[in-house]
Amino acid sequence: MKKGLELLKVRKKNYTIDFNALEKKYNIKIPYLYKIFLENFSVGENSILCQMFYHPEFKDERYISYFTFSKKPEIDFSGFNSLENSIMYSKEIEDTDDIKYLTIGYCSVGGIMMDLNDETQGQIYYYEPDAHNNAYQKIADNIFDFVRNLKEVFESEEYLDGIKYSQLYKKWGEDFWRVRE
Repeated sequence: MKKGLELLKVRKKNYTIDFNALEKKYNIKIPYLYKIFLENFSVGENSILCQMFYHPEFKDERYISYFTFSKKPEIDFSGFNSLENSIMYSKEIEDTDDIKYLTIGYCSVGGIMMDLNDETQGQIYYYEPDAHNNAYQKIADNIFDFVRNLKEVFESEEYLDGIKYSQLYKKWGEDFWRVRE
């Protein structure tokens, strides 16, 4: 079972982000620690290393693990949004161009938000859309505190469509599991 930074894919060295241009374009101030995070780790689709297996009957890949936030295990974390998607989702949630939170990640229900307000900038909140009075719940002081508390959880065999863990194997260099008949 992996946890924390082990779950993340490292960004390629030659990748650069023009933070100044994005901050001007969207009229926001991106927290310093989040800039460091974005410069070093991949975000967006497939940004978090989950375990998958190839199901021979259905001929597709299936998840065998998911991620929770250890301080609040009912949060099933699915992955990080790209920076531009984070901004777009925030504008949609807050229904304004002058956003106060950045939607940095998504969950099975709700999302992971980063505070952009000057006094509390960089703090991480869980956004629960069904919690009318307390939709934003603080869960971490910064992005690295949030990541440190992520952990991988393996699905129970009953959710693997007839496959047992003892049947799974990998070939050298592969990043997905195969099923031994």
